Amino acid sequence: MPTRSRRIRDRLVAGLAEADTLEDTMAAAHVVLADAVRAQSGVWSTVDPTTTLSTSCGLHGLLGASRDAQAEAVRERRLFQLEWADDAPNTFWALGRAGRTAAGLAVDVDDPRRVQRYAELLSPLGIRDELRILLEVDRRPWATAILYRHEPGAFTPEDVATAAGAADLVGAAVRRALLRAVCDARVVASPPGSLLVTPGGEVVTSSAAAEELLAALAPEQVPVVLTSLAVATRMEGSASVTVTGPEGVVTLHGSPAKGLDDVAVVLERPRPVELAPLIMEGLGFTARERQVTESLLQGLSRRMIASAVGVSEATLGDHLKQVYRKADVTSRSELAALLYGRYYERPRAQGVPPGPYGYFAGLS
Repeated sequence: MPTRSRRIRDRLVAGLAEADTLEDTMAAAHVVLADAVRAQSGVWSTVDPTTTLSTSCGLHGLLGASRDAQAEAVRERRLFQLEWADDAPNTFWALGRAGRTAAGLAVDVDDPRRVQRYAELLSPLGIRDELRILLEVDRRPWATAILYRHEPGAFTPEDVATAAGAADLVGAAVRRALLRAVCDARVVASPPGSLLVTPGGEVVTSSAAAEELLAALAPEQVPVVLTSLAVATRMEGSASVTVTGPEGVVTLHGSPAKGLDDVAVVLERPRPVELAPLIMEGLGFTARERQVTESLLQGLSRRMIASAVGVSEATLGDHLKQVYRKADVTSRSELAALLYGRYYERPRAQGVPPGPYGYFAGLS
């Protein structure tokens, strides 16, 4: 008999296969996970993987029934402020530092009422507990989810383990949805392409961009790669492979198509996920300062940043001074608030879709 975690993953695979858009993907994931851990509402957000700043947000369950957009905006802004202060349990920066993908507030805190975001924002909405999930791909955060319990009783360690066990599958689905949204679209250079293949790896349909990307591989590589990807996808629920061909490198991401027989494939040329040039140029950051800023906004400690960038902590201090000077801020939280207000808030409010390589699609 399948284990509980296996049954949940199977339900996720089936639900995510029916999703056509990013919104559908998050809604499908919410339905399965909320049911699995008995959550009555949730907030699902995409984030720029270079800064962890929010690029879109959707409310689900009881919270999704709210029609007071102004009150929601005020609560969201306050939640961001508390999050960037990074002085409370289970901020997403704290989860990233600790290498955790999920955390329950009541599991980690004796009295959640002493946590400011709970007392100030959650309790007035009738929320009794929260379960946070960091959705990463290759250690890069692409989305976050916060599930809320309104009914009596807190999330359990088993609930946290359930969420953590599903995070990789959902994170990969979110990233594929971001890629699918710009397949064959010139809003990004060398856009991704899409294929539909049979379980045996035979191509059913292909987009123009997909044909162009496949042409980078040797003819004999294509059937082998597609067959192995299809098999791995059927076994694991999703799979990715990067292949080097005579004309370049191509990454292929597979997931079950609707009906679960064929396999949907998104192809892309792998590229670095870096701080948007718009931000780099606007603040005059050097390449090294970009690295420091990205690590800083991942919530890393000074020691972790120095290690990631490859400098001493003393040298890192000099770089941090330059970053703060150019941005005219004095702390990590002020830097996050500045970047969000200057570069993220307006396109997010205007509904500009998040980009598959960070920031927003079509903006750079």
